[in-house]
Amino acid sequence: MGIEFISPTNIVFKKGVLNNIHDIVSAYGSRFLIVNIQKDNENPEGLEKLRRALLRNGSGCIVYDELIGQPDTEQIDSAVYFAKKSHSDCIIAYGGMDSINTAKAISLLVNNPQFSADLISNAPDHLSPAMSLITVPYEPAFGEELSGFFTLLHATEGTRHCFQSSNVVPRECIVDSELFREFNQDDAGKYSSALFTIILEKYFSPQSNIICDTLLLKSIKIIHDNMKPFFQNPGNIDFLEQMLLGSIFGGLAMMNYPSGLTWAASQVLSIKTKISFHHSLPLLLPYVLDFFITENAEKMMNLSSIFSIEYSEKNKMECAVKSIDYIKALFSALNIPEKLSEFYITNQDTNDLAKDIADFKQIQYSPKRLFKDEIEALILSAI
Repeated sequence: MGIEFISPTNIVFKKGVLNNIHDIVSAYGSRFLIVNIQKDNENPEGLEKLRRALLRNGSGCIVYDELIGQPDTEQIDSAVYFAKKSHSDCIIAYGGMDSINTAKAISLLVNNPQFSADLISNAPDHLSPAMSLITVPYEPAFGEELSGFFTLLHATEGTRHCFQSSNVVPRECIVDSELFREFNQDDAGKYSSALFTIILEKYFSPQSNIICDTLLLKSIKIIHDNMKPFFQNPGNIDFLEQMLLGSIFGGLAMMNYPSGLTWAASQVLSIKTKISFHHSLPLLLPYVLDFFITENAEKMMNLSSIFSIEYSEKNKMECAVKSIDYIKALFSALNIPEKLSEFYITNQDTNDLAKDIADFKQIQYSPKRLFKDEIEALILSAI
């Protein structure tokens, strides 16, 4: 048996840890740049608490909140220029997945001469170590609060690409419920189902191993057991904490590899169509699971106890079919759309979408090799 597992990030998961944040972050710097993109600024009170906690203990602190929407390569280059001019020595990402992704790119580029688009078109063989990065998620960040990769939106081409490097793995991840943003029922449904989708897809990845599988099964169990209660009572901090805990377990498992087809397709759809990344993930998952049902049947059986599905060793395919039906019903109960046509995506769109999805190297983390025409057929089935 051969196993590789790296966990370089220190994790602090504790209510009220903000009061001692200086003791944690002072090892990495004394002049902090907080990155919080505008669309993630849904909890300005939490951001102000974080800023004041750093200033109160004598640290220098600047909030960079000029990034709009899903920041593209040009916006990121502007942020890198600001980070250099501000003489910051540590970056803190506060917010969700997009703020964390953006902060990773800034932390890498601030110590390197390249522009962000260079990481897409002509990634160098060697890069200097990134500036120390600390992530402070205020919502489930789908494991990216711990991972060594980020996505970049090309400013002129309008395409999204993934860059992977151990350089950008965060040094610390701090989770404090006093900094959480408020969720409504729609938020709770789409975030919990999207998180569930990403963790499930990682579990079915051929790159996984026994350590990753153990962490992922724990994550699947936590998220599954709290999805409906969180949806029914989105203001309950206990349920949100469980979602963030599930995200952390998933992030530990995904340190070295991103997700596969569902993740890649959702990245493309969120840029090219009217569907959000968070809605696209759970909408596509049942179709992707159907497509890989033969390859996934063995692992599907390991989920049967979580889903309370009876199975027989002799009939793995029946168990797999029941599991997919169960997931469909679970997502339906959370008001997740079931067809891409609900977002005005038509058959005429499939060729271009499939081409962009096929360009994502991350589809290699799927259970079997994929070709563009197969991806196109899968998208058609979801319309």
